[in-house]
Amino acid sequence: GLTSLWERYPVEEGDPHPPPVQFQVRCSHAGRIWLYGGEYFCHNDTIAERRIDEVWSCDTATRSWTRHKIAARGPGTRAHATGVVFDGALWVFGGYVAPGSCLDTRSPNSVWRLPLDAASETLQWIEVKPNGKGPFPGAHARHTAVAYQGKMWVCGGKKSLDRYSDAGLWSFDFSTHLWCHETAN
Repeated sequence: GLTSLWERYPVEEGDPHPPPVQFQVRCSHAGRIWLYGGEYFCHNDTIAERRIDEVWSCDTATRSWTRHKIAARGPGTRAHATGVVFDGALWVFGGYVAPGSCLDTRSPNSVWRLPLDAASETLQWIEVKPNGKGPFPGAHARHTAVAYQGKMWVCGGKKSLDRYSDAGLWSFDFSTHLWCHETAN
């Protein structure tokens, strides 16, 4: 039969590694594990002040971590966002942003794109504003997303701190930058 075993890869003291955060965006691409954002877990701390906007990648062959420099402004600190990989880039939507546990109301329908080039010393976020006149999904956090057939599919999550989304399934077309509210046939 098939036997699966967990294997631990400890980080040596002094080696770079990401901070111990939760609720970050995680994905894999080109032999690397990529992490973005997240927040520290602490009962007696202001969570908004403990969110991060760092981008890290781990080379799965060497098990070495790299913190990537980011040129210019990106999506900022986020937790509970989702990200998918499409065409060599990380596409991020939604999440809670600082201050407080607020949803992104500045640009709630925007998607952020980060070309994943491990050889590049500095990475550059690109804000992708949606085309069209809507409808749009609005701010989301704690939702799920997958990349499938040239689109990012978004489902569930929260629309505010105390209200879950009942908006069903949304898709974002990577080539046209159009949001579509998907309905059953």
